[in-house]
Amino acid sequence: YIKLQHEDGSLPIKVDFVTGEPVNEVCAMLHPILRYYKRLEGYGFGEFLPYRIKGEEWMNSTAVKVFNMTWQFEDVNVKDLELYQNLTNCTAAPYATYLLKKSAPTKDDLRNAEDLIRLSEDQFVHWAYPERTADGFFLRYTPCVHEQYRYEMPVDNSACNVANAWLDYYEVTGDLLALAKAKAMIDNITRMQNPVNGKIPTTWEWRDARKDRNRTFWVNCSFSSIQMLLRADGLKDAFEKLP
Repeated sequence: YIKLQHEDGSLPIKVDFVTGEPVNEVCAMLHPILRYYKRLEGYGFGEFLPYRIKGEEWMNSTAVKVFNMTWQFEDVNVKDLELYQNLTNCTAAPYATYLLKKSAPTKDDLRNAEDLIRLSEDQFVHWAYPERTADGFFLRYTPCVHEQYRYEMPVDNSACNVANAWLDYYEVTGDLLALAKAKAMIDNITRMQNPVNGKIPTTWEWRDARKDRNRTFWVNCSFSSIQMLLRADGLKDAFEKLP
């Protein structure tokens, strides 16, 4: 990653397998790499710090500044995307978490994190869903979080992204509204969970009985839900503060 990082701190989203040269002009969203650098620093590899700082500066001055929280999914082409064409909580909320998890977040960090959380809620969180089936069932199980513009589907990993960011914001600021929103989202994970086998479905849309039996369970999404529930279990005392 250090070899691929540009002078301005950005990194290409895709490179030639043999040469390592970028195959297009698209830059990656850097929160996963910044977390990776930070973890290596925790193991004593201090040489990664300047590259993390450069990457963070690029994120703040480029992606965050104009709210270009575009994600890059393996099944969605990012080449030739127009600005804001495929925003997602999967960039905005995790980068907010990254900023809030810094040992000493600055005022700019807090302001950026707050804006990114608001973006995630405004564009992707559904507290209620008006559309119903002919039999009166709601088409989405709320509260939920849609994944991206090009896949308007409530996904458990997305719910975890935003809930984690709310919890991080609460832990830094003491904001009880953020805590309450996180708890409401986490509570719905338990409602969606199959009480017989413990599975947590990846998508939270209504399905008829036949299709419901064939729900998908993406391992990475299920893992996020498990981590989220474990974190919530450790916050039971905090939840008691809520009215």
